Amino acid sequence: MDELNSVTPEISLTSLFAAPRVVRLAATRRRVARLHLHVRAGPDRGAEFTLRCESTRLVRGGRSAINDVVLSDMEVSGTHFELVLLPTSVMLRDLGSERGVYVGGARIKEAWLGPGAMFTAGQTVIELVSVEAADVPISSHSRFGPLFGDSLVMREVFLSLERCAQSEAPVLISGASGTGKGSVARALHERSARSRGRLVTVNCSEARHDLLEARLFGYAKGAYPWAKEGAPGCFEEASEGSVLLEGPGGLPAVMQSRLLRVLNEGQVLRAGEQAPRRARARVFAATRRDLRRLVADGLLREELYSRLATMQVALPTLKERDDDVILLAERFLQRQIDARGVMRCFSPDALAALVAHTWPGNLRELEDAIVRAYYMSEEPLISGEELGLDPWGAPDEVVPLRARVFERTLKDAREEVERIYLRRLLAGEGTQSRKARRAGLTEEGLRQALKRLGLRE
Repeated sequence: MDELNSVTPEISLTSLFAAPRVVRLAATRRRVARLHLHVRAGPDRGAEFTLRCESTRLVRGGRSAINDVVLSDMEVSGTHFELVLLPTSVMLRDLGSERGVYVGGARIKEAWLGPGAMFTAGQTVIELVSVEAADVPISSHSRFGPLFGDSLVMREVFLSLERCAQSEAPVLISGASGTGKGSVARALHERSARSRGRLVTVNCSEARHDLLEARLFGYAKGAYPWAKEGAPGCFEEASEGSVLLEGPGGLPAVMQSRLLRVLNEGQVLRAGEQAPRRARARVFAATRRDLRRLVADGLLREELYSRLATMQVALPTLKERDDDVILLAERFLQRQIDARGVMRCFSPDALAALVAHTWPGNLRELEDAIVRAYYMSEEPLISGEELGLDPWGAPDEVVPLRARVFERTLKDAREEVERIYLRRLLAGEGTQSRKARRAGLTEEGLRQALKRLGLRE
């Protein structure tokens, strides 16, 4: 439990060096599931939060009343930060807040926390007083439809999907770009009782409001200058099927009210008509934005959010499911082999590069890298160089490091990774201030890090 008593940078040794492993299927996984937080400074000083999180792996905090940790600090965003609950530790993540999240004086994007660690959001200082692990249920399967994953975090997601597939309720699918939100919606549709119906997808970020309104709700002849004939909207098109709303946070207020009527009453009113029509389609919503922040900022109706989020699925980043990288890479490669008929496989240095990379673009970036390498390679073995990945150091640094890291203590291994990262950072272009921001540090924080590791500015 040593890692529970320290705060480390956003560099994950596990994602860099963990070898692929076979996971034994089980009905539960053990992870952090209970937290005790204490506000040490700020407007809410003295407040305590005791959270039981067996049914979710995310705890969010901010000013909005729909957060798990609700703060009154006016310098805190609607949804400011989240805590990701992992097997033996907690990851703190800034959710793109205006004023940032700080640990030890350094502004962070992500940081690992343990008991006694403190972080700052706005004027508020919060201590993670204690964590407690518990067994939480997971799926006994390592796939859900076309989705694959042996990692424990994905099997927790698969259990949520299995439960969502049995329901008729709306499902909010959230996750960073490239995590597979559209694939999840399609898998849910195919596993549901509505699989024989259509899955109709609508991009709610459509720039022209008349076109978006027409696509959502339909229209009568003459309702718009261009409407020569009447046409149904997506809810009528889907009929006994499903509708996927992409980016519902971008809907104008008037359309939010009409969408809420569809969800609450099962009726849709076409533009230019007076009589409502039945709307029986099930609704999925997919978003990379934090809808709770939009609620707090008055940009999204709370009632609409509550209906869309009747059931929720939060997709992990590829960095959080590092056990799956090789499995997914091999499946993407096999897809190309099946299509083209030319055999390829990964060399040892390619496998090392795949594990070492942090995959900020998630599944989409991984698949693009595999497709590119497949067509660029002229040999049966795909090399690490052909993958075009440069995680934190050149291959002559990272690959040997992966081999020797397990011969060291966790502290020494972590420091060596930091040295590689900071050497590459210093070698890049830009001012010291810009480099510090890129690392998620203040200039003083960067100087202290360099001093601690014996590196020159």
